[in-house]
Amino acid sequence: MSATERRKGANYEREVVRRLQDVLGVEAARTAPLQAGRCDAAPDVAVRGLWIECKRRKRIAACSWLDKTDEEAPFPEIPIVVMREDAGESVVMVNLKDLAMLVALLRDTPAVVRIMQAST
Repeated sequence: MSATERRKGANYEREVVRRLQDVLGVEAARTAPLQAGRCDAAPDVAVRGLWIECKRRKRIAACSWLDKTDEEAPFPEIPIVVMREDAGESVVMVNLKDLAMLVALLRDTPAVVRIMQAST
């Protein structure tokens, strides 16, 4: 990986940390400074209870699906794309700016309440 690619990745990780802090109000930090010289796996960004990998590409095909959904969804509906590869697991994609609203919307659903009660 070239120095330019590493710098682009590091800059994006810092951007994700700032956005998570701004949008969700959570404590987030890049783990790259902690990974120097280590061979065990670590996420790009650390948030309690989450493993976050940051991927930035010139073009990601699935993003066009989310853009279309975002255009079609009436306010205040949250645009979400659910997708999967053949014989794969379903994956959910949501804009980071909408994540806090999604979390708030789901917070009091019975399934989330059960999960939260089981983890305490």
